[in-house]
Amino acid sequence: MKKYDVIVIGSGGGSKITSPAAKLGYKVAVLEKDRPGGTCLNRGCIPSKMLIHPAYVATQIQEAHKFDIHINPHFNVDFAKLVTRISQTVDADSEGIEAGYQRNPNIDFYHAPGRFIDNKTIEVIGERITADKIFIATGTRPAIPTIP
Repeated sequence: MKKYDVIVIGSGGGSKITSPAAKLGYKVAVLEKDRPGGTCLNRGCIPSKMLIHPAYVATQIQEAHKFDIHINPHFNVDFAKLVTRISQTVDADSEGIEAGYQRNPNIDFYHAPGRFIDNKTIEVIGERITADKIFIATGTRPAIPTIP
């Protein structure tokens, strides 16, 4: 069984633990079942804001006439190109996280889900790993409560 100083489950917010611990010389295992970077980088905060800002700019252009600024009667948004650029940016950032983990000798990256065997032991890809400190940084999922 591999022994680590720290195990971090989740590579989104968990990165706030992983990198500092590794820089301090601790041996760290990171488990991520999805794309490195978590929901915020891959599907949430970052790509949504990268879409919201161009939408804001487009709205400003549409309403420019209110400020006596006249644009040709029609303007165009290349939505496919916009989405491709955002996807490529997010993908590069996600791939950069895993590459950074691979370059750091203090970090072992497990691109797979894990399951607890006991309080200090996790099974991942058929291997058992342990640590004195295990951080669960898997984020959250939205839930709508049943309100009558």
